[in-house]
Amino acid sequence: MMAGSAAEEKTFRRFLELFVREMRMPLQESDPVPMRPLSDLVSEDEVEGECLDLCLQHLYKYNCPCSLAAALARATADSLLQSDLSIHNLNKTVEDGADPLPQMESVKMARLVFNRLFETCCLWQKELPFHRRPQPYYETSIHAIKNMRRKMEDKHIIIPDFNTLFNIQDQEEQAFFAVFDGHGGVDAVYFFLPNPPPFNLFHQEAPSAGKPQRGTCKTLQAD
Repeated sequence: MMAGSAAEEKTFRRFLELFVREMRMPLQESDPVPMRPLSDLVSEDEVEGECLDLCLQHLYKYNCPCSLAAALARATADSLLQSDLSIHNLNKTVEDGADPLPQMESVKMARLVFNRLFETCCLWQKELPFHRRPQPYYETSIHAIKNMRRKMEDKHIIIPDFNTLFNIQDQEEQAFFAVFDGHGGVDAVYFFLPNPPPFNLFHQEAPSAGKPQRGTCKTLQAD
């Protein structure tokens, strides 16, 4: 499958050509990552969300078309999740007597993500498999003011290609927009960002019951 039109395919191929040329890959163990994760450690359950988020942020820095960015992020996450990530886990005990909680160093995980994203871009540059489904076009803009605060405490999420990013093929086209208000600091926002509602609305309990809020409630159960 190719892009939805000749003009769209040309745009995608041009981006991939420039992006692959700009990226210095593969990253080695001693190389810094292009974008640092928000936390030091990431759990197995957070890998998919972190991967999608890192891919989207990095691609948008290079003005990647939204539909292509969503498809690349999805393909990168799927490829990464199919590999054996357990070899990169640290064994960190939650508390005395508890089973060790599998976690990975976030920077190491990010290095894997960016290398896999580069591999995906190289493959797609040779043969573009992406087909963009017809959907409404959402024109968006962002403006933020921190006022008298020392630094910006709020964050936002824009996902115009929700279905592509989450591989939803049997529902109408959807988009997701959110602002996270960081009252009193950024800690709560940084906790929430790796697993926002889009990453949990389709929790395994939700589709069968038709109640996607279960996934969101499960996500918000935190100290």
